Amino acid sequence: RPTFTIRKTSKWMSNAASIFFVVWLGVEYSAYRSTTGLGKEYYSAFPTEMVVRDADLSSETIKKLDNLFSNVQNGDNLEETIHSLSLCWELSTMDTYNDYTDYSAEIGWNLAIAHLKDNNKKDARKVLEQLIAKQEEGSAISKKAKELLEKL
Repeated sequence: RPTFTIRKTSKWMSNAASIFFVVWLGVEYSAYRSTTGLGKEYYSAFPTEMVVRDADLSSETIKKLDNLFSNVQNGDNLEETIHSLSLCWELSTMDTYNDYTDYSAEIGWNLAIAHLKDNNKKDARKVLEQLIAKQEEGSAISKKAKELLEKL
C-alpha cells in the first residue's frame, strides 16, 4: 500500500507541475509579445530619416545613426545596436556639443524602442525617463515618451 500512495502522490505532483509550467510559459509569452509589440507600434511615431535633417549625407555620424536606426526598425542585431546606441545616447546628452547632440531625441527614442524590441522594459523605462527630462515640456517626443512610459 505505501508504494501505491507514493506513486499516486508523485503522479499528482507531476501533473500539477506540468500545469503550472504551461500557465507560467503562457503568461511569460504574453508579456513578451506585449513588450515587443509596443516597440513595433511606437517605432514609427517619429520618422528618423536623416535625409530630412542634414544636407551632409556623407557624414560618418549620419551613416552610423542611419544604420543603427535601420537595425532598430528591422529588429536586427539588437544586442550590438543597443550597445552602440547607448554610447551615442551618452555622447548626445553630454553638456559639451558634439556630433550627436543634434540627434539626441532620435537616439534616445530609438534606444528605448530597441530595448522594448529586446523585451527589456526596465532599460526602456530608464531611457524614456531621461528622454522626457531632457526634452522641452510639451514637445511631441516628450508627449509620446510619456504615453509609452504609461503603457509600460
